[in-house]
Amino acid sequence: MERAMSVNVILASLLPGLCMALSVGSRLGGRVPHWLARFVFFVTVVVASTIVCWTYAHLHQRTTALLVTSLFVYSLVFTITLRGLAEDNAPPSAAVRRQILARHAHLLYPREPRGKRAFDIAAAAVGILLTLPLWFVLALWIWLEEPGPIFFVKNSVGRGGVVFREVKFRSMRHGAEHTTGPVVASHNDSRTLLVGRVMRPWHLDELPELLNVLTGAMSVVGPRPLRAVVVRHDLDQVPGFAVRHTVRPGIACTAQIEKCHVPAAERLSKDLGYIQQMSLGVDLRMLVRAVVSTARGEREAAPQAVTPAMSAITTAPPPRHATAPITPPRQVVGVATDR
Repeated sequence: MERAMSVNVILASLLPGLCMALSVGSRLGGRVPHWLARFVFFVTVVVASTIVCWTYAHLHQRTTALLVTSLFVYSLVFTITLRGLAEDNAPPSAAVRRQILARHAHLLYPREPRGKRAFDIAAAAVGILLTLPLWFVLALWIWLEEPGPIFFVKNSVGRGGVVFREVKFRSMRHGAEHTTGPVVASHNDSRTLLVGRVMRPWHLDELPELLNVLTGAMSVVGPRPLRAVVVRHDLDQVPGFAVRHTVRPGIACTAQIEKCHVPAAERLSKDLGYIQQMSLGVDLRMLVRAVVSTARGEREAAPQAVTPAMSAITTAPPPRHATAPITPPRQVVGVATDR
């Protein structure tokens, strides 16, 4: 009897919610006003709280738990239907992907240090478990400030020139680059959400990158991944730039620890230094440095003006030592494959 009542309660709350979400989402086509989305959210919270309190008082606790789960699914489907869960930023065309892959076809790749992958998996799993409650807080804050996608997908270049979907929390207005194309964010950028101004100094927007570490697209420590549109430009402008893609990109790296924005040639120089010394011990030291520098705010601030990414790279004067051809790292084995 109790099980039948549980099923009836779930169907009574879940099915109408799903139907409404799909109906409203298809009619609005993702162009729902922010005030309407917030209003629906708060009405849902009030109704859900009332139902949950009633079921908790009159029904079994298991029924209440199932009802809460069904309401969560309804809210999630409603949000995804309206705006999507992630904003896919500047996905490169198939032609651009082929061009980038071609520039990495004949590189030699260093062997990954023993224990590095196991360390990555363990560190990412522990990091997700410790910070998971914060994920829900940040997701709710992002949605309430600007109803829309929670995550921001950056189409970045990884090991071997393969483009992968780098996942971050959205820290800017939805569609901030629709009219300008990819641009470099500046200090006090007007496009940044309030929650973004809180997340960025502490790199909280990068927490979802731990999922990329678990899937093997990234490492905890390694050269920072760059967007495909930026990499395509830098491959032509900086000799040997493809060599930084002979290892997995990472969340923490030397260039990121020291500065917010680094010229391409200087970034390459620092990344090659890491590749030549790459070991589990080096990763542990760099991870500690990243945490300490973030906590102390020791990195250089971002530039004041917002400039197009390509212009910023073109006008940045490269160091003199970067004009000579750059050789690959010493410890190399194997040839790149198209994964």
